Amino acid sequence: MMNLPFLYWASEETGDPRFSQIAANYADMAMKAFIRGDFSIIYGDYFFLEALMKLTDKELFIW
Repeated sequence: MMNLPFLYWASEETGDPRFSQIAANYADMAMKAFIRGDFSIIYGDYFFLEALMKLTDKELFIW
């Protein structure tokens, strides 16, 4: 997320809209991946575990 201002700046400086599109796509992806339906936030430590559980749709046991 720290690179978003740089990408928007690069888009303005170069006149290339691809940089701002990359920034917008990344921000949308991050919002979908890290913000739950109840608007709480998934912290990085739990992100991988929750994503994996969504992919497998099964309960995971950590040994």
